[in-house]
Amino acid sequence: MIVVSDTTPFNYLVQMGLVDLLEFLYGDVYIPEQVLSELTHSGAPHLVRSWADAPPRWLIVRKVVTDLPADVTGIDPGERAAIALALEIGADVVLADDLKARKTAERMGLRVAGTLSVLRDAEDSGRISFEGVIAGLLELGFRA
Repeated sequence: MIVVSDTTPFNYLVQMGLVDLLEFLYGDVYIPEQVLSELTHSGAPHLVRSWADAPPRWLIVRKVVTDLPADVTGIDPGERAAIALALEIGADVVLADDLKARKTAERMGLRVAGTLSVLRDAEDSGRISFEGVIAGLLELGFRA
């Protein structure tokens, strides 16, 4: 399965100590360079920056060759790049939480999942208790 992610699932999963669920569920996960820049930006949480400064082997960073059409607006650069990369490499799913980004990806024919989907899949596989981690997700400011 080819999975591309934007920034938000990593922000939440790293801070919750659950980022390794991505490797367990999907194997390699692709991100565009713009997402890595967001994860290492000085405004990102310290824990996220530290993790992204020495990413695991299963996190594959790619340069995006083609941008989305100019009429695609209202989403941030990382989301734009993640959707563009997903289209370029024929991803099976793109991980995104922002509603506009999700709708944009779906409109472009991509299957979309988000942090809640990752946690649900992890529960289905017996790795976590969804109810046990949802409070931590909400404490981090997650909105659904």
